[in-house]
Amino acid sequence: MKEQVKNYRPAALYEALDIKPSGYYSWLKRLKTPNEIDVATKNAFEFHKKRAGAPCLTEDVIKALGRPISVRTVGRSLARQQLRCRRKKQFKVTTDSKHRLKVAPNILKRQFDVDKPNKVWVSDMTYLKTLQGCVVA
Repeated sequence: MKEQVKNYRPAALYEALDIKPSGYYSWLKRLKTPNEIDVATKNAFEFHKKRAGAPCLTEDVIKALGRPISVRTVGRSLARQQLRCRRKKQFKVTTDSKHRLKVAPNILKRQFDVDKPNKVWVSDMTYLKTLQGCVVA
């Protein structure tokens, strides 16, 4: 209808579409202004690195808007904008300290400051699990 107003009288369009003028103008107003709840919800969602849901975001949205708002309203705003929480990746243990391999003696004893270059070399060890057992690489 927005494009057709240029070609036809608004009264004819209201009659053809069976709508009231007040409904048309309120629809125009809704198109122009983004929902303040959606804006506040999206800002809070991005502030929390996309990892927070409606219960956590509600307090931030209340502070941003300066008025009370329910958790359900924030949840609906998230759904309307198709914002989904990302789960934090679970910590994966990569060190196997319970191996039966011989451990080298600690000759350096955390004295990393040396007077000459190439006097002390430090490195990391990697254990690879194979069918025969752990292999040090």
